[in-house]
Amino acid sequence: MSENNKKSLQITILSLSFVTVMAGAAVSPALGQIKAFYSDASPVLIQMVSSLPAIFIVVTNLLFSKVSKYFDSKTLAIAGLLIYVVGGASGGLSNTVYLLLCSRALMGIGVGLIMPLSTGLLAYYFSPEQQGTMMGYSSAMNNIGGIVAMTLSGILSSMNWRYSFLVYLIGLLVILLVVIFLPKAKIGNTKADGINIKDIQIRKFIYFGMFLTQVIFYIFITNFSVISKVEGLIPPSQIGLVMSMQAIGAFILAMFFGRLNRAIGHNIKYIGIIVFALSYIILAVERSFFIILIALFLNGIAFGILVPYFNTVAIKKVEKGKSTGIMSIMSASQFLGQFSSPLILTLIISLIGSEALKIPYTIGAFLCILLLIVLIKIKDIEDK
Repeated sequence: MSENNKKSLQITILSLSFVTVMAGAAVSPALGQIKAFYSDASPVLIQMVSSLPAIFIVVTNLLFSKVSKYFDSKTLAIAGLLIYVVGGASGGLSNTVYLLLCSRALMGIGVGLIMPLSTGLLAYYFSPEQQGTMMGYSSAMNNIGGIVAMTLSGILSSMNWRYSFLVYLIGLLVILLVVIFLPKAKIGNTKADGINIKDIQIRKFIYFGMFLTQVIFYIFITNFSVISKVEGLIPPSQIGLVMSMQAIGAFILAMFFGRLNRAIGHNIKYIGIIVFALSYIILAVERSFFIILIALFLNGIAFGILVPYFNTVAIKKVEKGKSTGIMSIMSASQFLGQFSSPLILTLIISLIGSEALKIPYTIGAFLCILLLIVLIKIKDIEDK
């Protein structure tokens, strides 16, 4: 493969990471208007506009290794992107909340097909020495996609909530890249199931680590706006801009993850968890606007370390035919963590009986201790 072709392939695969993060986040700026439009709908149904895709992403991810045995990577990518675009954009045409939720489910299926390819193809086409860098780039593209999606959606929803769903049309540009540059590689293992119980057993702490990282991270995502509004430290119009500090931190670290991983080795995970816990401790006790900005930046740095770390360790010394299957379970773990985070947080708060405003941040800090234990357990896999 020539250098130019390899660069085009790299950009194409990374573009898959760009669109997947927009699954639920893209329409969040429009939820208030959607709630007003469907005024008779249950609040739970409105919340599911953001959370429902995650369940369908998980289910599709878990079936991915089976599907990939029968279709090549190009066919799967195009099919997933078409479903993603149709399901995502059609939400703006819905006249009932149930039709809107159906469109969200369809979009989730599309993301479920794309997500394993966005990381699994990096393992398939690039050497182990390059994978750390590429996983960092993939995580960086996730964050860029989130920033672009939220910005465009906010602008479009200010005109009409239906327009916010047009952001999913970005998937058409990715389809064009896939058609032109992505080879028809047979990524599934036709002689076996791609992954088996032993593969899952070996990586159980990696999967749980990714799940727990997403649970902790979404404590910030789902609570920062509400807490900031009550405290009155940040004007409502600027909350989204302030939250982008996290994405900036995650983007910067993801871009340099490969270099840091080579320089520090697997100990980079301990830097990630320490910074993660520190960000939540600061958020739990601090009322200074400037210090809060630092905490959000630190939170992004930790996230930019931990996500590519888990992805890199998961595919270490993996056969090409198994890489996308393993990454499909990683993706399922990621989205299940996103969906479960508010449920787990609600359960913990009900058990401890605290009504403190910043208790979610305190819980996030304590959950970092559990994540540290998981990271220590993963050491056995790293040394193999």
